[in-house]
Amino acid sequence: SFPTRRSSDLLTKGETKKAIAVLERLDQTYPRVPVIKFQLGRAYLQDNNINQANVALTQAISADPNYADAILLLGELNLRTGHAEMVIAPITDLLKKAPALLRARMLLAEAYRSLGRLDDSAAAIREQIKLAPDDQQPQVLLGLVLRQAKKNDEARKALEKAAELAPDNLMPVDQLVELDLLDKNFAAARQRVQHHFQKAPDSAAAHFLEGKILVAEGKWDP
Repeated sequence: SFPTRRSSDLLTKGETKKAIAVLERLDQTYPRVPVIKFQLGRAYLQDNNINQANVALTQAISADPNYADAILLLGELNLRTGHAEMVIAPITDLLKKAPALLRARMLLAEAYRSLGRLDDSAAAIREQIKLAPDDQQPQVLLGLVLRQAKKNDEARKALEKAAELAPDNLMPVDQLVELDLLDKNFAAARQRVQHHFQKAPDSAAAHFLEGKILVAEGKWDP
């Protein structure tokens, strides 16, 4: 509807208070419309009003239990506020209906990770990799989770795959360099960085990684 589009435009412009005023008037007139509750939850969240955002999103899902955007946003809110245990069931149910939903699977993986359930987190990410084998993001996340689980050999494989899929992304390279440094394999670490210097001699990130290697070697002056 036009009023909800207007509120979205206001949120995009950063005029959060005006958006909330529009949505609260709408909500009073149409108290059981899920999209109004969802937009209101978004607006409250943007205004850093966590409690009211939680209420509005919960009401949106109550009015429409299949409202994926509301389920995801409430899950992200619960994760952000330290309630990862409240993410698992609703996101698992959502994935049964929409198994290819990347945002949902990554949220589930992060919830498991926050709870220390690292094997479950890795399993969730691997499911996503099966669905999108050419996406580097899940490979990076898998590498991070496996590193946290101290499964460094498996982590290295995931990160090398991520680096292969996105050769200009230095995030997996940074993690691979750290694994090389743990093994005191300074030559391998330096070779990874030199590869990026060849493509981008002025890369700030590559200079940072070179500095990290020199620190690990105890070469303080260089």
